[in-house]
Order: sequence, then structure tokens, then C-alpha cells
Amino acid sequence: MKKTSIQQENAIRAKEIIDKNKGNIMMKDLADNMGYSLKYLDRCFHNVFGNSMKSYAVSVRMEHAIKLLYLGATDRIYEELGFYDQAYFIRQCKKYTGMTPSQLRLMRKSA
Repeated sequence: MKKTSIQQENAIRAKEIIDKNKGNIMMKDLADNMGYSLKYLDRCFHNVFGNSMKSYAVSVRMEHAIKLLYLGATDRIYEELGFYDQAYFIRQCKKYTGMTPSQLRLMRKSA
């Protein structure tokens, strides 16, 4: 088995932490807790996974949001997911899925 590089190990560890926190973690805090600069850790992550840690964290958080919406989560879901406010969550949801949270909930009901 090929030995993995330190960069790969750091990227994998960062991904695991993001996944564990369901994307709701500040990238600066993640880097600080791992003992690296944000720039270095994000470069490692990008080299291994092809996108930034922040971009990945948003996708993880939105995937979690979609699951909760399909399960019938309330309008206050944005607080649980760590979004600034409801309007920001709606914009992110629309950007990520093409639909508002209400539209996603309606899809669930009609399915």
C-alpha cells in the first residue's frame, strides 16, 4: 500500500472533522485546532479533494438541511444548521438546490 503524504492526511482529517460537524464549523477554527494556517490547510484540502474546505462544508450543511426538510423540519431549521439568519439560509438553499426550503418541503409532501 502506498504511503500517504502529510497533505493527504491533513486533508482527510479536515474532511472528517467537517463531516462530524455536519459542515457547521468555522474554517479558521478548524485550521487552528489542527495546528495549521487556514491557507495551508485549505490548499491541502483543495489538492486532495478539488475544492475548498468552505465550499465542501456548505455542501455538507446543505445536504443535511435537505434531509431535515424532507423529514418535515420547521422554518427554524436555519438556527440548528448554524446559518446567520433565515434569509441567508433561503438564499443558500436556492443557490444549492434551485428551490427554497418551502418548495423542498412541498416536494416531500407530494412524493
